[in-house]
Amino acid sequence: MLRLGMYKDQIVVRRAETEKGERYALAALRFFTGVQSRFDVPDEPLKAPDVPIAPLNRYLTAARLFRPDVNMARAGLVARKAWVDYQRARYYPDIGLGVSAFYSYAPSAERQTNAWTGDPFNNFGFGFFAGARWPLDFLAQSARVQQAEAQLQETRALERMALGGVGVEVENQYGIVVEAKARVDRWGHMTRTARKWIATVQDSIELGTRDQRALLEPVRYYVDARSQELYATHDLNVQLSELSRLTGWDTAAPTGR
Repeated sequence: MLRLGMYKDQIVVRRAETEKGERYALAALRFFTGVQSRFDVPDEPLKAPDVPIAPLNRYLTAARLFRPDVNMARAGLVARKAWVDYQRARYYPDIGLGVSAFYSYAPSAERQTNAWTGDPFNNFGFGFFAGARWPLDFLAQSARVQQAEAQLQETRALERMALGGVGVEVENQYGIVVEAKARVDRWGHMTRTARKWIATVQDSIELGTRDQRALLEPVRYYVDARSQELYATHDLNVQLSELSRLTGWDTAAPTGR
Protein backbone atom coordinates (compact mmCIF):
# COMPACT_ATOMS: atom_id res chain seq x y z
CA MET A 1 0.00 0.00 0.00
CA LEU A 2 2.83 2.39 0.77
CA ARG A 3 4.33 1.80 -2.65
CA LEU A 4 0.96 2.45 -4.31
CA GLY A 5 0.66 5.66 -2.31
CA MET A 6 4.06 6.79 -3.56
CA TYR A 7 3.05 6.06 -7.16
CA LYS A 8 -0.16 8.02 -6.65
CA ASP A 9 1.79 11.00 -5.33
CA GLN A 10 4.02 10.90 -8.40
CA ILE A 11 0.96 10.99 -10.64
CA VAL A 12 -0.45 13.97 -8.72
CA VAL A 13 2.86 15.82 -9.11
CA ARG A 14 2.97 15.10 -12.83
CA ARG A 15 -0.60 16.37 -13.19
CA ALA A 16 0.30 19.60 -11.40
CA GLU A 17 3.28 20.07 -13.73
CA THR A 18 1.01 19.51 -16.72
CA GLU A 19 -1.52 22.09 -15.52
CA LYS A 20 1.27 24.61 -14.94
CA GLY A 21 2.58 24.06 -18.47
CA GLU A 22 -0.94 24.52 -19.84
CA ARG A 23 -1.31 27.88 -18.07
CA TYR A 24 2.06 29.05 -19.37
CA ALA A 25 1.21 27.97 -22.92
CA LEU A 26 -2.17 29.74 -22.90
CA ALA A 27 -0.58 32.92 -21.52
CA ALA A 28 2.03 32.82 -24.29
CA LEU A 29 -0.68 32.32 -26.92
CA ARG A 30 -2.62 35.33 -25.64
CA PHE A 31 0.55 37.44 -25.69
CA PHE A 32 1.75 36.49 -29.17
CA THR A 33 -1.67 36.48 -30.86
CA GLY A 34 -3.27 39.41 -29.06
CA VAL A 35 -6.41 37.32 -28.52
CA GLN A 36 -7.61 37.71 -24.96
CA SER A 37 -10.64 35.44 -25.21
CA ARG A 38 -10.62 31.81 -24.18
CA PHE A 39 -8.79 29.48 -26.55
CA ASP A 40 -10.55 26.36 -27.77
CA VAL A 41 -7.71 23.87 -27.43
CA PRO A 42 -8.66 20.45 -28.84
CA ASP A 43 -8.42 17.67 -26.29
CA GLU A 44 -6.43 15.09 -28.23
CA PRO A 45 -3.21 13.14 -27.69
CA LEU A 46 0.09 14.80 -28.48
CA LYS A 47 1.22 13.83 -31.96
CA ALA A 48 4.63 13.37 -33.47
CA PRO A 49 5.70 16.05 -35.99
CA ASP A 50 4.08 15.66 -39.40
CA VAL A 51 7.16 16.97 -41.23
CA PRO A 52 10.37 15.00 -41.75
CA ILE A 53 13.75 16.26 -40.63
CA ALA A 54 15.53 17.42 -43.77
CA PRO A 55 19.33 17.36 -44.27
CA LEU A 56 21.28 20.18 -42.66
CA ASN A 57 22.30 21.71 -46.00
CA ARG A 58 18.67 22.30 -46.88
CA TYR A 59 18.08 24.31 -43.71
CA LEU A 60 21.26 26.31 -44.29
CA THR A 61 20.15 27.11 -47.84
CA ALA A 62 16.69 28.11 -46.63
CA ALA A 63 18.21 30.44 -44.03
CA ARG A 64 20.30 32.16 -46.70
CA LEU A 65 17.20 32.60 -48.84
CA PHE A 66 14.48 33.47 -46.34
CA ARG A 67 16.11 35.04 -43.28
CA PRO A 68 15.15 38.77 -43.21
CA ASP A 69 18.47 39.87 -41.74
CA VAL A 70 20.38 38.06 -44.49
CA ASN A 71 18.16 39.58 -47.17
CA MET A 72 18.63 43.00 -45.59
CA ALA A 73 22.42 42.60 -45.69
CA ARG A 74 22.24 41.42 -49.30
CA ALA A 75 20.09 44.41 -50.30
CA GLY A 76 22.48 46.75 -48.48
CA LEU A 77 25.38 45.27 -50.43
CA VAL A 78 23.61 45.93 -53.74
CA ALA A 79 22.91 49.52 -52.67
CA ARG A 80 26.53 50.11 -51.64
CA LYS A 81 27.82 48.76 -54.97
CA ALA A 82 25.49 51.12 -56.82
CA TRP A 83 26.72 54.02 -54.65
CA VAL A 84 30.35 53.23 -55.51
CA ASP A 85 29.51 53.16 -59.22
CA TYR A 86 27.74 56.50 -58.89
CA GLN A 87 30.69 58.13 -57.13
CA ARG A 88 33.11 56.81 -59.76
CA ALA A 89 30.86 58.12 -62.53
CA ARG A 90 31.15 61.63 -61.08
CA TYR A 91 34.73 61.77 -62.37
CA TYR A 92 33.23 62.33 -65.82
CA PRO A 93 31.29 65.39 -67.03
CA ASP A 94 27.52 65.53 -66.94
CA ILE A 95 26.21 65.97 -70.49
CA GLY A 96 22.68 67.11 -71.22
CA LEU A 97 20.68 67.26 -74.46
CA GLY A 98 17.41 69.07 -74.92
CA VAL A 99 14.82 70.09 -77.46
CA SER A 100 12.31 72.96 -77.40
CA ALA A 101 9.34 73.94 -79.52
CA PHE A 102 6.86 76.79 -79.43
CA TYR A 103 3.68 77.78 -81.23
CA SER A 104 1.60 80.97 -80.94
CA TYR A 105 -1.58 82.07 -82.71
CA ALA A 106 -3.55 85.32 -82.37
CA PRO A 107 -6.59 85.72 -84.69
CA SER A 108 -6.85 89.46 -84.07
CA ALA A 109 -3.23 90.13 -85.05
CA GLU A 110 -2.24 90.59 -88.66
CA ARG A 111 0.05 87.80 -89.81
CA GLN A 112 3.41 89.14 -90.95
CA THR A 113 4.54 87.75 -94.30
CA ASN A 114 7.74 89.73 -94.54
CA ALA A 115 10.77 87.55 -93.93
CA TRP A 116 12.60 90.42 -92.27
CA THR A 117 9.85 91.22 -89.79
CA GLY A 118 9.31 89.17 -86.67
CA ASP A 119 5.80 88.06 -85.66
CA PRO A 120 5.56 87.16 -81.96
CA PHE A 121 1.78 86.59 -82.16
CA ASN A 122 1.60 84.07 -84.98
CA ASN A 123 4.67 81.99 -84.96
CA PHE A 124 6.06 78.45 -84.77
CA GLY A 125 9.57 77.26 -84.07
CA PHE A 126 11.76 74.58 -82.54
CA GLY A 127 15.33 74.15 -81.49
CA PHE A 128 17.93 71.81 -80.02
CA PHE A 129 20.54 72.47 -77.39
CA ALA A 130 23.31 70.65 -75.54
CA GLY A 131 25.15 71.37 -72.31
CA ALA A 132 27.88 69.97 -70.11
CA ARG A 133 28.90 70.36 -66.48
CA TRP A 134 32.24 69.08 -65.25
CA PRO A 135 33.31 69.83 -61.68
CA LEU A 136 37.09 69.64 -61.56
CA ASP A 137 37.39 68.83 -57.83
CA PHE A 138 39.15 65.52 -58.48
CA LEU A 139 40.80 65.35 -55.06
CA ALA A 140 37.51 65.75 -53.22
CA GLN A 141 35.82 63.28 -55.55
CA SER A 142 38.61 60.76 -54.96
CA ALA A 143 37.92 61.00 -51.24
CA ARG A 144 34.20 60.40 -51.88
CA VAL A 145 35.02 57.31 -53.93
CA GLN A 146 37.29 55.94 -51.21
CA GLN A 147 34.60 56.55 -48.62
CA ALA A 148 32.02 54.71 -50.74
CA GLU A 149 34.44 51.79 -51.23
CA ALA A 150 35.09 51.63 -47.48
CA GLN A 151 31.34 51.54 -46.83
CA LEU A 152 31.05 48.75 -49.40
CA GLN A 153 33.70 46.70 -47.59
CA GLU A 154 31.92 47.32 -44.30
CA THR A 155 28.65 46.06 -45.76
CA ARG A 156 30.40 42.97 -47.15
CA ALA A 157 31.79 42.25 -43.69
CA LEU A 158 28.31 42.62 -42.21
CA GLU A 159 26.95 40.21 -44.80
CA ARG A 160 29.65 37.64 -43.97
CA MET A 161 28.91 38.04 -40.28
CA ALA A 162 25.18 37.63 -40.89
CA LEU A 163 25.71 34.49 -42.96
CA GLY A 164 28.17 33.05 -40.46
CA GLY A 165 25.93 33.81 -37.49
CA VAL A 166 22.94 32.30 -39.23
CA GLY A 167 24.93 29.17 -40.02
CA VAL A 168 25.95 28.75 -36.37
CA GLU A 169 22.38 29.25 -35.14
CA VAL A 170 20.93 26.81 -37.66
CA GLU A 171 23.58 24.13 -37.03
CA ASN A 172 23.14 24.37 -33.26
CA GLN A 173 19.37 24.17 -33.53
CA TYR A 174 19.61 21.29 -35.98
CA GLY A 175 21.71 19.38 -33.44
CA ILE A 176 19.05 20.00 -30.80
CA VAL A 177 16.35 18.70 -33.17
CA VAL A 178 18.34 15.55 -33.95
CA GLU A 179 18.90 14.95 -30.23
CA ALA A 180 15.18 15.41 -29.52
CA LYS A 181 14.31 12.97 -32.32
CA ALA A 182 16.70 10.40 -30.84
CA ARG A 183 15.03 10.78 -27.43
CA VAL A 184 11.60 10.26 -28.99
CA ASP A 185 12.78 7.08 -30.71
CA ARG A 186 14.48 5.67 -27.60
CA TRP A 187 11.62 6.44 -25.23
CA GLY A 188 9.17 5.03 -27.78
CA HIS A 189 11.19 1.82 -27.91
CA MET A 190 11.23 1.67 -24.10
CA THR A 191 7.45 2.18 -24.03
CA ARG A 192 6.91 -0.72 -26.41
CA THR A 193 9.29 -2.85 -24.36
CA ALA A 194 7.32 -2.05 -21.20
CA ARG A 195 4.08 -3.10 -22.89
CA LYS A 196 5.62 -6.44 -23.82
CA TRP A 197 6.86 -6.79 -20.26
CA ILE A 198 3.37 -6.15 -18.88
CA ALA A 199 1.88 -8.67 -21.30
CA THR A 200 4.46 -11.27 -20.24
CA VAL A 201 3.75 -10.71 -16.54
CA GLN A 202 0.00 -10.91 -17.14
CA ASP A 203 0.46 -14.25 -18.86
CA SER A 204 2.47 -15.49 -15.88
CA ILE A 205 -0.25 -14.30 -13.47
CA GLU A 206 -2.92 -16.12 -15.48
CA LEU A 207 -0.81 -19.26 -15.36
CA GLY A 208 -0.51 -18.89 -11.61
CA THR A 209 3.27 -18.67 -11.54
CA ARG A 210 3.31 -15.06 -10.28
CA ASP A 211 1.00 -12.86 -8.21
CA GLN A 212 -0.49 -9.42 -8.91
CA ARG A 213 2.37 -7.58 -7.22
CA ALA A 214 4.63 -8.55 -10.10
CA LEU A 215 2.77 -5.99 -12.24
CA LEU A 216 3.95 -3.03 -10.16
CA GLU A 217 7.43 -2.79 -11.61
CA PRO A 218 6.53 -3.11 -15.33
CA VAL A 219 3.58 -0.72 -14.95
CA ARG A 220 5.80 1.81 -13.21
CA TYR A 221 8.39 1.37 -15.95
CA TYR A 222 5.71 1.86 -18.62
CA VAL A 223 4.27 5.00 -17.02
CA ASP A 224 7.70 6.55 -16.69
CA ALA A 225 8.73 5.66 -20.26
CA ARG A 226 5.42 6.86 -21.72
CA SER A 227 5.56 10.19 -19.89
CA GLN A 228 9.15 10.74 -21.02
CA GLU A 229 8.14 9.89 -24.58
CA LEU A 230 5.41 12.54 -24.46
CA TYR A 231 7.84 15.10 -23.05
CA ALA A 232 10.31 14.27 -25.82
CA THR A 233 7.58 14.49 -28.48
CA HIS A 234 6.55 17.91 -27.21
CA ASP A 235 10.16 19.03 -27.17
CA LEU A 236 10.69 17.78 -30.73
CA ASN A 237 7.68 19.77 -31.97
CA VAL A 238 8.92 22.91 -30.21
CA GLN A 239 12.49 22.53 -31.47
CA LEU A 240 11.34 21.93 -35.05
CA SER A 241 9.24 25.09 -34.85
CA GLU A 242 12.27 26.98 -33.56
CA LEU A 243 14.36 25.62 -36.43
CA SER A 244 11.69 26.83 -38.84
CA ARG A 245 11.82 30.29 -37.28
CA LEU A 246 15.61 30.46 -37.45
CA THR A 247 15.63 29.50 -41.12
CA GLY A 248 12.59 31.54 -42.16
CA TRP A 249 11.26 28.35 -43.76
CA ASP A 250 7.61 28.23 -42.66
CA THR A 251 6.77 24.86 -44.19
CA ALA A 252 9.49 23.21 -42.08
CA ALA A 253 7.41 23.72 -38.93
CA PRO A 254 5.03 20.99 -37.75
CA THR A 255 1.34 21.75 -38.28
CA GLY A 256 -0.02 19.53 -35.51
CA ARG A 257 -2.35 17.70 -37.88
